[in-house]
Formats: sequence, structure tokens, C-alpha cells
Amino acid sequence: MNKEEPCTGYLFPDACIQIFTKAPIKGQVKTRLADCLSADQIINLYKKMLHEVITTALDSKVCPVELRVALDANHDFFLPYIERGVTIKAQSKGDLGQRLATAFEERLAEREFVIAIGGDCVSIDSKYLSGAAKILSGRQEVVIGPAEDGGYVLMGMKHFIPDVFQDIPWGSESVLNSSIQKLEQLHIPYELLDLAWDVDTPEDYLRYMELADRSKTH
Repeated sequence: MNKEEPCTGYLFPDACIQIFTKAPIKGQVKTRLADCLSADQIINLYKKMLHEVITTALDSKVCPVELRVALDANHDFFLPYIERGVTIKAQSKGDLGQRLATAFEERLAEREFVIAIGGDCVSIDSKYLSGAAKILSGRQEVVIGPAEDGGYVLMGMKHFIPDVFQDIPWGSESVLNSSIQKLEQLHIPYELLDLAWDVDTPEDYLRYMELADRSKTH
């Protein structure tokens, strides 16, 4: 289901943005929102957020976009984005660290740098992506977008650094600090972007809806 992305019109055509996501399958995504939304509402929300994130990445024209998909990389939802030049690839096996490591290692073998974000990171805009890319095009080896929950919404690097994805307490409030500690132990230069957030909890959902309502009134 892959289609080679066009290599023109991008600020950094030899780099790559990877969006990590799941196929929109009922009961398999954003289950923590079940306290405030029905299964159908969760799927509709998930599709809406994923569309926004993919569209932001594409419209930013920072670099070619690739989706790393769990559950079903052949899901019909992704067809319109393939037509827009997005590459689709199934996520590898293992925990989040192993899946991130595999994706970075594969793409960094052929790309100038790679930026990974989540499909629910709706607070990321074109300026945020462009800022990350410009940092990587300079002297820094790694750029991280810290999340309010103690994780990160963005990870970018120029060279594959496997240690950054090993022995990290994924899903905890210590993800960011553990990752930074690894980089500092390895004496690898990095830079942090502004604090951002994604949608995991009912509180995040309310925040997202408030922002959406605000944008409609402007």
C-alpha cells in the first residue's frame, strides 16, 4: 500500500516525519476516554484528530510524511493520504521503545534526519515541526518536544541512538527525564522545544474540544 512520496516542494526533502498511530478500529483506540464517550464517539474523535495531525504534517511542507501504523496498516481510512503522497508502513513488534527504535533505524539509514510524532499530538502545528527540523539541520543531534504528562510529543534525531529507546519507563511520568538522562550520559547534544500535550484522558478531550470551539468563533 505504499506510494513513493514526491521529493519536491519540501523544506527538507531528504528528511522524514513519522507519525505513529493505530488504525481507527472500535474498541482498540483511546480506551481511556470510555468514561466520557461512547465507542462510536471515540472512533469519530480519533479519526478527526488523526486527520488534523496528518494534514498539519503534510501542509507544513517540512519534509515527506510516513505513517507507522499498528493494528492494520491496510485500513481504508489511510487511502486518501496515500493519494497525497504519504507512505504507510506497519509498526514493528515490541514495546513503544522497540517500535520507535526500529522505525528510526530504518529511515535514518537513508534520510538526513527523522522526526517522530504521535497521531494524537494535536497541539503540534507547522511552526513546531519546522522548528524541530531547523534544529536538526543545524548542530544538534537530537530534538525533543516535551509533553505536559512527563513524556514527549516529538522526538527527532540525525543518527540512530539505540540507547535512547532502551530501559525507558514507557507510559510513566519519567519518560522525558529518563530520555534526557540517557542523552547526557552519552554526551549527545540535544535541544528541547516548547511544552506541548496530546489527548489521552477525559481532561485532555475537554481541553481539545474547548480549543476547537474557540477556533470556530475566530
